[in-house]
Amino acid sequence: MAVAAREPLVREIRLTWWREQIAALVAAGEPPAQPTLQALADVVRRGAPAALFEALIDAHVDAIEGPPERAAEAVERALMRLAAAALDPVAADAPAIAPAARAWALRNTPGQGRAVTAALAEARAAGGLSVTAFPAVAHATMARAYVKGREPSPLARRLRLTAAVLTGRL
Repeated sequence: MAVAAREPLVREIRLTWWREQIAALVAAGEPPAQPTLQALADVVRRGAPAALFEALIDAHVDAIEGPPERAAEAVERALMRLAAAALDPVAADAPAIAPAARAWALRNTPGQGRAVTAALAEARAAGGLSVTAFPAVAHATMARAYVKGREPSPLARRLRLTAAVLTGRL
């Protein structure tokens, strides 16, 4: 649900459109002929609460004018909650999601290595994610590499993700 416009008003208009389309999708259950909404229809059918879509849109609206760091964390948390709910309907409120989102949101902020490490440790300690829902946060394990200013190679990304999913640890 990226909103690629630079002007705040245009971004708000696009987010309003998304809000209306998702509300109609949740109410009717039948998506219009728009590829992203058709893909989201499956998530709706699996029981993802409409409130999670609203939270994601609200986070994007707040990001228009809010502080970038806090906005990024809110967007990541809302997205991880929605992804977790799509994978396992009861996983959206797992305690590990917030710290995993914080770690991922801080990945591009120089000097936040300790904060990323602490957030990942908090996510591991919090747990609460089922094996089915874990892939919703697995990518946060790569935050350590990004915060150090280096982008992992495609092979390194695959290996890190595979290790995280196999072990269930961030």
